[in-house]
Amino acid sequence: MEAIGIILSLSLIFLSATAFNIGVSFYKKEKEAGEYRKFMLFIGIFCGLWCLGYGAIGLIPYFIVAKIARIISLFGIIGFLVAECYIIIDMGYKDPVSALFYKVFIFFYALSDWIIFSNSKVDSFVRIGSWTTWYGNMNFERYYHFFFLASMIVLMTLFAIVWFINSKYRRTKKFIICLFFSNVFIILGALPD
Repeated sequence: MEAIGIILSLSLIFLSATAFNIGVSFYKKEKEAGEYRKFMLFIGIFCGLWCLGYGAIGLIPYFIVAKIARIISLFGIIGFLVAECYIIIDMGYKDPVSALFYKVFIFFYALSDWIIFSNSKVDSFVRIGSWTTWYGNMNFERYYHFFFLASMIVLMTLFAIVWFINSKYRRTKKFIICLFFSNVFIILGALPD
């Protein structure tokens, strides 16, 4: 178990470097990508933070430092969700007032989840040999986070439907479908956590 955990932690750290690199490379090279360019930069950075934090937890022997890595990872996860919502809103909504309303709402909603779910009593850390892992404590903060994630899934799906309906090009509709299914796979992969 310990060896598999260390391999998993190292894999996540290497994956974080890949995510950072893809986000920055896309931003630097694709100058004609318009709005997608900045969102891909943020998605790469947030995915990198997500993977780096959770990968580092397994290698950190001190629980207080592991809790800090967890908070950084949560920032990455929530930032990833916000960046994806922003790209969907920017591409799907023509009315700038409603787009701004949804963006501000999502920002503060995500910030509240990050603050509440970053509480140190949410997870308990354990050391298995030279690998650190954790288990989740069922409490108000975790249930709030579950509600946040479920509502974000619903909101992102609704925003994507609006974007799909407002899209004129087949390639954009194909992109929306690919984005939807990639998020479904991310959700399915995250269910064990």
